[in-house]
Amino acid sequence: MPGDNTGVVDTGAEVELYGSAAGLTPVPTVFQHGRGGVPNARAAGDAFGDALSAGDVNADGFDDLAIGVPGENYLGRVDSGLVHVLPGSTGGLTGVGSWFFGQDTAGGLVEPNDQFGKVLAMGRFNADALLDVVVGVPNEDGGAGAIHVLYVTRPRPHQYFTQATIGLSAAVANDKLGSALAVGDFDGDGRDDVAIGAPGEDTGAIVDHGAVQVMYSNGLGLGTARALLVLQSAFGDLLESGDQFGFSVESV
Repeated sequence: MPGDNTGVVDTGAEVELYGSAAGLTPVPTVFQHGRGGVPNARAAGDAFGDALSAGDVNADGFDDLAIGVPGENYLGRVDSGLVHVLPGSTGGLTGVGSWFFGQDTAGGLVEPNDQFGKVLAMGRFNADALLDVVVGVPNEDGGAGAIHVLYVTRPRPHQYFTQATIGLSAAVANDKLGSALAVGDFDGDGRDDVAIGAPGEDTGAIVDHGAVQVMYSNGLGLGTARALLVLQSAFGDLLESGDQFGFSVESV
């Protein structure tokens, strides 16, 4: 609910309506900065709740919720963005004991206008039972784009990838890597992989034809050894300006 005002324009909120034997509960539980145990202060334009992804990141049997706040002015950088993860419990979600991540805690730099948290997904990218959070940052480096993989409840390094570090395409302004994410076990090895949309990818004078980068788990996390760059031409279609292949991706 990124446009919720509550006295502060477009600060955003996440509203929970819990199910029961009689249907949805009539009284919602509201989370936003400074409310429901969530840290930080509400500010105009935060867009709290612009992206959401749910799953059990701490293997306690309750689903947790990752919340994107791409308009947060974290560390004074305008629209640098944040991601909050609220733990689930027998009583539902709670802000108490929650985690939050800026790009500095996720292996990158906190920069204006990156909008970290604009796109979110979850998957199991290594051999344990815990879900990990993948964050799309399509505005990174002038819109070249990037993704982060957050290992929320484990003391291990988070991962950060651009098109350059994936190694199949140059990182060019407005490629928008991370505009869309789809998670699934694409190779049947029991671990999740990720497809990453880059709808602004160009080839020469053919602008914004788009691409999808596919990264596979290597057992420790996402790896680059078997990464794929998928274009429309792989399906017998033409590369055409403005097609924006990869604007949306989904696994089934």
